[in-house]
Amino acid sequence: MKQSQWKKNIESIEAELLKRGQEKNAPEIFKQFSRRLSSIIKQLFSKTGSFYPENSLTVEQLAFTHSLQLYDIKSVMRLAANYDVNKGLKVILPGIEKSYRSLMVIPQLKPFTKKSKELSALDAYKSQLEKSLSEVLDCYIEDLYEEDILAEKMIVVSAVTESVKKKFFRERLSTLFSSNYRVYLMLKNRYFLHRLKRSGNNSAFNDLQKSRLLDLTFMFHKTQVSSLVELKENTDFRVIEHLVKEQISKSPKKLSVESELIENRIEGSKTQKKSFTKSEQTEQSVETKTLSISET
Repeated sequence: MKQSQWKKNIESIEAELLKRGQEKNAPEIFKQFSRRLSSIIKQLFSKTGSFYPENSLTVEQLAFTHSLQLYDIKSVMRLAANYDVNKGLKVILPGIEKSYRSLMVIPQLKPFTKKSKELSALDAYKSQLEKSLSEVLDCYIEDLYEEDILAEKMIVVSAVTESVKKKFFRERLSTLFSSNYRVYLMLKNRYFLHRLKRSGNNSAFNDLQKSRLLDLTFMFHKTQVSSLVELKENTDFRVIEHLVKEQISKSPKKLSVESELIENRIEGSKTQKKSFTKSEQTEQSVETKTLSISET
């Protein structure tokens, strides 16, 4: 897709969302979402040198699209509904869990940063998640990294005051529109791409997914890619995600994408702990642990 068509699609979605947000009895979240979307789109297209009508989409533009699900109006509205704190625990609990999972996979993504700006953005995203989660779960930041802490703390979330819940969702919504979150998505996509290309060396798996790859790339790109090794960072993020999820679903463990990343992180932590003395373990902070990506 050319950037000109992409801009046209996004502006069409923006207009439709604004219209729906102004309807009688429209949820407040749609109004908030449309205001934020209009503001960020205005900023996006006003930047010099960030938009070239005849060029293909950049990785940054793909990350922006994916972060706000700007594929069609339905996908945007589904996303916005997940940030409606007025729906109570049915959105609050999944929202907390999603933020927690994002926090837990960050150490696995650090090796995939290519420049200091990406690392700084990832660290800033991490700090925001830590702050928001520690407040809504009523615990210290270091407690977030304790085993089973989420299951333990989720029980008491229903007792948290409405003001705390609303603050958590305001911060989540703000983070959703942030450049730091988009960098996080780019790095996660880079990890997925790395994983797929490694599995591309496995002829049996490559044959198994070849038809799916052809279907997905044609569906989202209107062009076809016939081999995993041909995938690039500016491939539609949905293609990469679909392929990784299918790959994991066919594995014996059948883990979710995030669960696998978290398990890799936990296994990395256990391996590290064996190599440190008790005093070294006490001094070592979670942030300075180096966690490897497990081969698959």
